[in-house]
Amino acid sequence: MIKAYAITLANNNHASKLYNDCVDSGNSYKWDIQKWPAVNGQTLTPGHFSQLNLKLNSDTKIARRPGAQGCFLSHWALWNYCIEINQPIIILESDAIIQAPVPEFDPAQGILKLHQDRGTKVGASGTWSKGAHGYIIAPEHADQIITAIKQTQVRPADKAIGSNFVKWHHSDQDIVTLNPRRGPSTTSPLLNT
Repeated sequence: MIKAYAITLANNNHASKLYNDCVDSGNSYKWDIQKWPAVNGQTLTPGHFSQLNLKLNSDTKIARRPGAQGCFLSHWALWNYCIEINQPIIILESDAIIQAPVPEFDPAQGILKLHQDRGTKVGASGTWSKGAHGYIIAPEHADQIITAIKQTQVRPADKAIGSNFVKWHHSDQDIVTLNPRRGPSTTSPLLNT
């Protein structure tokens, strides 16, 4: 079975509650879910990106959104981990709710977004789909995204999974949905209630 990693902000009661909901929903379908420490965007400086040889373009929306920066770097860390362990993984955000068993995964078809189309868009990264709250990625896909981001610039995680960078497709059903209790953001430490 493919292991799942749920990106969760440490020391944040709201994120912890969402993570517990995620794990509880996954237990119903025998998912193996482990907590992955989220990068707190409120603690980042431009130096964090330059140390990784990444360009954070100051003219982009992500440059003004610390939560989106932390989210990107959390996915970035998991893409690198996927390559390191050399096996497919499931990447979840803590506000994910599991609705079905882990599906069959064929890496040749590209990244599998674990939900139906929620709004496909076209941009600099090609065709991309709104949301990065649940997907299966193989090491070759992670390598393609990392290479493309290094050659271009940092962008939100869902936009990084674009057709100019990597092959991807949607599930034909909503295997993962968003927790209705999620609130405005799961990457903001200001939600510590």
